[in-house]
Amino acid sequence: MVPISILQHICNGHFNYPLYMNLAYESNDPLQQMKYTIVACISSWYKSNVFLKPLNPILGETYEMIWEDGSHEYVEQTCHHPPRSHFLIIGNNNKWTYSGYYDYISNGWFNSFKLTNSGSRIAEFKNTGSKIQFNYPVDNFGNTFWGTMRQESIGEITFKDLVNGYKAVIKMGPDRKLSDYFEGTIEKDDYETIKTESTQK
Repeated sequence: MVPISILQHICNGHFNYPLYMNLAYESNDPLQQMKYTIVACISSWYKSNVFLKPLNPILGETYEMIWEDGSHEYVEQTCHHPPRSHFLIIGNNNKWTYSGYYDYISNGWFNSFKLTNSGSRIAEFKNTGSKIQFNYPVDNFGNTFWGTMRQESIGEITFKDLVNGYKAVIKMGPDRKLSDYFEGTIEKDDYETIKTESTQK
């Protein structure tokens, strides 16, 4: 355990969103806003993926954080079982918002467990009207009792701009590659490929 609640941990995991959401807003381009949102999502794993478990909040517990750029984040524990936490970040001068919820389901085995987050999240930008909705990957934890513990984020994250028709699918560890390898494609209106990239986390 770590001496912070899940609500505080959620805010810590959003440490980079004000930076990338502001850059996305300033680009004034829906395609660039899609790209910056993807970068914000994946780079946030640096702090959001941890081995030590935060404390469970009580039902109705809230937490508020003010970021250096003036953005406000509000988090609330909205369900006890299964545990569910909602969050909202309002960018400085209401230029953008980032909101969603975490809804965890875990399955455990003798020396491992899987954490599935069935929640959703959406980034909205005031200048272009972009509404980018995306899901969460599945987290596998191995060697939880003995051996070197490891965590792998696997599966797909799908980003959809509900207004401008852009869609991106990020695949973690595709084609049996290492799980720290991912690749993705951005398409327009489900048929025109904009960009295909691959890299390591």
